Amino acid sequence: MDRRLSTTRAALDKPCRVYAGRVQGLRVRKRRRFGLLFRCIGECPRLRIAHEAERYYRSGPPLLQRYLPFWLANLIDRMWVALFSLIAVVIPLSRVVPPLYEFRVRSRIFRWYRQLRQIEDRLGRDDAPAAELLAELDRLEAKARGITVPLSHTDELYELRSHIALVRGRLQQQIS
Repeated sequence: MDRRLSTTRAALDKPCRVYAGRVQGLRVRKRRRFGLLFRCIGECPRLRIAHEAERYYRSGPPLLQRYLPFWLANLIDRMWVALFSLIAVVIPLSRVVPPLYEFRVRSRIFRWYRQLRQIEDRLGRDDAPAAELLAELDRLEAKARGITVPLSHTDELYELRSHIALVRGRLQQQIS
């Protein structure tokens, strides 16, 4: 059965640019209804068929469209570049974030060691009054009790407290 298509020559010579998703959607939904038209376009030398349509007729629907709805398969097909870009950013961040977290937690404890060292340095000199140094140690110990750290870092907090007690013991030995 011979079909005759009528159109203007200008429309035939001008390449048609259609969004690839629309071409795939049209092919999936209207394959039976317009099968003859698509076959004619593929056979006619003057009409050009989209690359996506050629691939569709050669190998069938894409893998994702065989198992997923058209809209979801098309979304995944379009978003894989963004997904890989996101993964490329997340993997290096997953290596940077744990040491950064570790540093932040440890810095809560180690910032008090500067004050402890200053007290200990003043302890070695004779010009600092012992009562004043003892009061500073008490204030430092009160601040150390207020530090909150995760359970995995409590050993470092207890080390700070034991070092404060060590300096307190040296101070009390010097007093007596």
